[in-house]
Amino acid sequence: TPGKPDESTLYNKVQGQPSHTGGEVWTEGSSELQKLKEWIEQEKVVQAPTAPTVDVSNLDAKTIFKNYIYPSLQLHCMDCHHQTSPIYPRYFTTMRYSGNVEEDYIRSKTQITPGNPEQSMMYRALFEDQNHGDGIFFLPYFDADFKYMKTWILKEK
Repeated sequence: TPGKPDESTLYNKVQGQPSHTGGEVWTEGSSELQKLKEWIEQEKVVQAPTAPTVDVSNLDAKTIFKNYIYPSLQLHCMDCHHQTSPIYPRYFTTMRYSGNVEEDYIRSKTQITPGNPEQSMMYRALFEDQNHGDGIFFLPYFDADFKYMKTWILKEK
């Protein structure tokens, strides 16, 4: 959390809170922990990039997916969730993409609750830390990505 070390997941994890299974735990007063704390305190909050939003309310669900959701998935998700990804076996039970928009449209529909974005795993993964990413940092999403995803899910009935 930029500017707030005590609220930072990274800062707390290196101290073993919550329990941390990888690597070494840094102790209070260590030079490493002090440097990390100072770095976090100096950081500024970075706003997500903005992009123009297209009104997709008059489009059908499949068109929204193909033209607005799928490009975002290609940018943000397919490095890990593509069948040919070198880390794909680690994510065997989660969403995987083939690279074919028609097949991936059908697969993606299994990760949503039609008409209810808040109950849809795919939508919640954008907002909540559900151990998604295994510590991998993601490219920032645009506000438009959230709007398109929500509209798509609402239209899938």
